[in-house]
Amino acid sequence: MLLFLEISSVVCVLAYLFLVSKQNANAWLLGGMGSLFSLIFFYWQHLYASAILNGVYAVQALLGYKTWKQANQALKPEYRWSWWIHLMALIIFVLAAVVLNQQQALMAWSSEQHLWQFNTLYLDVLIGGLGIWATFLEIRKDLSCWWYWIMSNLAYALLYTIQSFQGSPMYAYTVLMYFLFGFSVYVQVQWSKSAKTTSI
Repeated sequence: MLLFLEISSVVCVLAYLFLVSKQNANAWLLGGMGSLFSLIFFYWQHLYASAILNGVYAVQALLGYKTWKQANQALKPEYRWSWWIHLMALIIFVLAAVVLNQQQALMAWSSEQHLWQFNTLYLDVLIGGLGIWATFLEIRKDLSCWWYWIMSNLAYALLYTIQSFQGSPMYAYTVLMYFLFGFSVYVQVQWSKSAKTTSI
């Protein structure tokens, strides 16, 4: 069951990526389906912040589809927010990760496995906040969204690698996140070219 959910989510995300690189509104429908598969998968893996995040993504996917469908031709990629708004967003996400995890140490000794284990909840909450913000920006075709996706996809790849080594195998998601990291760079370049073309 978990493998089916993982593979289904990965397939939907890959289709979403292809369409979003083309700025096609139908990308959001596939992204929403992938998020629903991921929500169930992460719930069973006890990554509750990731599960909640994917629930938020599914709702944002509906908003993204509606926004892009209504204004796809008029809405062009560009930088829409000033640097201090991005700085404030980053500070809020870091503070949220600290506050939500104040009862737990960042690292803890596992007497069963005889090694230090990283508390993945810190990273999970922080990246979750970045992902929600990045999706909000992406709906508005703000070019800065891809810088957030580059950071968060790399961080998720590291989180899932850690999770896999700590006994909760997530190999397909881990590989997907490394791929998404590279693909985010590609889409950032494509959207930037599109912005330059439309401004000429």
